[in-house]
Amino acid sequence: MPFVEESQLIQPIFEKLLSDEIRCPQSGISLGYLNKIKKLMGEWPFAKQAEVQANEENVLLNQISKREYEVLQYLDSDYRQDEVAKKLYISVTTLRFHLRNIYRKLKVHNRSGAVLRAKQLGILNERESG
Repeated sequence: MPFVEESQLIQPIFEKLLSDEIRCPQSGISLGYLNKIKKLMGEWPFAKQAEVQANEENVLLNQISKREYEVLQYLDSDYRQDEVAKKLYISVTTLRFHLRNIYRKLKVHNRSGAVLRAKQLGILNERESG
């Protein structure tokens, strides 16, 4: 059942179907079938993986320091490292220290990867950058 891979997204729909089926059995959907799908969604490895990934992302969000967040906001700009450092009133060495921490926490290897990952996680929005 390929749709089970997206169980985190469709589980609320199945909850609604189950509650409607209990209240209104004329819907034509088998309650047993809905329960079977719901059970599979909880057991499916992808569902567990998505849950683990969501937990990891929450941990990441809590690990990004205020200063690292400030640095992240400049990463999606055309500023060079020395310009970003000057704007943040820190040395280039300190900026690079923050960049290494950001890359490690976001599990990326470069500036563009950090920007992309931060946007995917909702840490950095399009309008905040630059």
